[in-house]
Amino acid sequence: MTPTEFRLLARMLAHPGEAVRRRDLVRAGWPHGAFVRENTLDAYIARLRRKLRALTDAPEIETVHGVGYRVE
Repeated sequence: MTPTEFRLLARMLAHPGEAVRRRDLVRAGWPHGAFVRENTLDAYIARLRRKLRALTDAPEIETVHGVGYRVE
C-alpha cells in the first residue's frame, strides 16, 4: 500500500459506515495542497479496492453517489 492509499483508507476507517466527502479524501490523501483531479482520486480508490479484495475479511469501499466513499 502506498502512503497516499494508506492516508485515504485511514480517513475512511476513522468514520466507519459514514460517507466521507471527496474533498475530505483529497485533503487527507494529498495534505500539502496538491491540485488533484477527480479521476486521480477515483484511480487511487480503484487500486485500494483491488488490494483490499485480495485480503480475507477486509472492509469494502462503497461509492456514495454525489458524496464520496464509505467503508463497510
